[in-house]
Order: sequence, then C-alpha cells, then structure tokens
Amino acid sequence: MKKLLNILTVGLLALSVTSSCKKSDDPGPDEQAPTIEFTKPSADGSTVYYRGMSMDFSATFRDDRALKQCQVNISYNSVTPSSILKGIGSPWGPAENGDSDVFLFDGEKEETISTNLFDEDIEIACLAGEYTLTFVVMDESENTFTTTVDVTIE
Repeated sequence: MKKLLNILTVGLLALSVTSSCKKSDDPGPDEQAPTIEFTKPSADGSTVYYRGMSMDFSATFRDDRALKQCQVNISYNSVTPSSILKGIGSPWGPAENGDSDVFLFDGEKEETISTNLFDEDIEIACLAGEYTLTFVVMDESENTFTTTVDVTIE
C-alpha cells in the first residue's frame, strides 16, 4: 500500500511539473508595428493627380495582431517646373488647412481601403506642384509605422 501511495505521489508530481511547463497561450507583448502596402498612389512618387479630380487611394494594411487606425495628412512642398503659373496661389485646401483623414479599423490583422482621400475633389484653382502624403498607421497596442509618399498635382 505504501509503495502504491509513493507511485501515485510521484505520478501526480510529474503530472503537475509537466502541466506547469506547457507553453502559455499568451503571445507576450506586441512589439511589432503595422505595415502598409500601396496600390495608389505609387510609393515611388510617380503618381500624378489632376485638379478637378479625386485623390484616389488604395492600400492594404497589415499587423501581426490587430489594426487600430491610419491617419493621413497632406502638405504642399513646391512648384514643379511643369506647373509654374498653374493654379491661383494657394495649395489644395487639405494641405493649406492641415486637414487629416482618419481610417478606423475594426481590429482585424489585414484590411484593404479604397477611397477618395479627404472626401473632396482637388480644387481646380489650387496650386499645382509636389505634395507629400504622410501616413501614420497604429495597431491596438499603439505601435506605429509612419511613411510618406510624394505625389504631383497638375
């Protein structure tokens, strides 16, 4: 009987050690920033938008856990040689006013967005030239990825 009790005790001890060494379901802290893959505008800065048209945007966002949001800002850089004397004197409204466009995600690992940035057409009378779009993508753990894309408005 004592031998059987010792065997059961050793067996229970082995079982508790084995179960306590099992891999945890907790993946640990999220330290990986999200990413963005552009379809339009092209990441190489070759995209030209025309006044009177929309600023079409399409990209796929990815994260290892859960996406939260992307904020887009636009700034006016300079007149291009081909655009001298095009436009009246002010950059496109969203660039001049410091407007942001924000996409909220629903916690998925991957989302594709296709939309008209800033929800308005490019003003016919705005300054033509080089603009920079700045994208700040954030995941649910508030890891961020920032990238810029240069575009031309003609």
